[in-house]
Amino acid sequence: MNREIKFRVWHKPTKQFVKQDIFYLDEEPSSIGQLSVGLDGTLIQAGMYDDYSAVSDPEDYAIQQYTGLKDSNGVEIYEGDLLLSAFCRDEENPVEVSWGDKNNGWNVNHRNGQEGPLLKIHQQSYEVVGNIFEGVDK
Repeated sequence: MNREIKFRVWHKPTKQFVKQDIFYLDEEPSSIGQLSVGLDGTLIQAGMYDDYSAVSDPEDYAIQQYTGLKDSNGVEIYEGDLLLSAFCRDEENPVEVSWGDKNNGWNVNHRNGQEGPLLKIHQQSYEVVGNIFEGVDK
């Protein structure tokens, strides 16, 4: 079973996702540069002259992993995404995607504390409506 392993990175001070493979945030030059995630989970920053180092303030970043699933609109589902589901269309309380240590897999977490697995068989019933940083898209 193969799935694409990739990440997205939220930069807390600027409240933006770091764009992949470029050196800009929202078309403005940035000191953030190109980011990679090391095998040990370390966030690595590429410098101007192809020198690489761990970022100086890792707490300024939140790394989120791609689940390998897409929603009913073809949107990739990442850790931290907020979803509506055909099973639970409570638009005021979308479920949050997170990693579950109990089942060693991706979960959907309801605000009432219940959680369940994020299953590939149900991916066409999910719709990404936002994420934990930017809220729900209306």
